[in-house]
Amino acid sequence: MPEPFTHQQAVTLLKKYPEEDIARIVIAMHNKNASTHKSAYATFCSFAATDHILKQKREKQTRIYTFNQMTIMLTKGEARREDFQPIEKDGTRYFILKTDQINPKT
Repeated sequence: MPEPFTHQQAVTLLKKYPEEDIARIVIAMHNKNASTHKSAYATFCSFAATDHILKQKREKQTRIYTFNQMTIMLTKGEARREDFQPIEKDGTRYFILKTDQINPKT
């Protein structure tokens, strides 16, 4: 590719994605002959946005709601009060849906 990953882009990817996901996506880029694209970073981001495995991982992450966000969901009828479980994080009270994981991702 005319524009390979810069050092800063590689650091950013390593902070955002596990190494095995990065390797898998780079291999997918190679297999799809994406080397004809100009920017390695832009191509990687495009592949990551449509990656099914990353999508499944994002869906499994627990969503943490503030009191106001929870209230909006209750008002819209998207959830009931008993659907939420209070948690405390950094001295602040938040809420998670009971259907989500018990240990929220920090």
